[in-house]
Amino acid sequence: MKNPIFYFENTTKTGIDEIPLFSVVTIKSLSIQLIKTNQGSLTSSSTVQDFLDDGTLYEEIKPQTIFVSGNANLRSNTLIACESSGIDLGTGVTSYTLTLPSSPKDGDVIRISDKNSNSQGRPVLIERNSNKIDGIADNLTLDVNWFDIKLIFEVDNWVLSGK
Repeated sequence: MKNPIFYFENTTKTGIDEIPLFSVVTIKSLSIQLIKTNQGSLTSSSTVQDFLDDGTLYEEIKPQTIFVSGNANLRSNTLIACESSGIDLGTGVTSYTLTLPSSPKDGDVIRISDKNSNSQGRPVLIERNSNKIDGIADNLTLDVNWFDIKLIFEVDNWVLSGK
């Protein structure tokens, strides 16, 4: 799995120095997600609060409807899935398309979730890009609120699973 999501209950925890660059960091007590972009001078005794105090070590993922774990490059209303990133759908868009990678490797994971309950009115089309999704040679439309799924690539097939 590429760029997993790291979870901290609160800002007093240590271990932030061990998080790989460009990984997603979730801090439950603050209800925020960040992407670690710099190691800076973090050490094994550095807390999450130390990390937050140095504003040059991360980028905040703003509240969004869709979170794609496994980077998405935004091109108009089309997303190309590759590594880790948060995607803000914005308010004027009626639908989105996420195109899965053209050459995935076994074990690649894409996580997609509707964090703000907007997908029923603004569906997300998952374009399979020649590989099957759950054994079916068809694209997938996500049009229910609060979905949270993973697509795990295994031998020419994206296996669909819940979180």
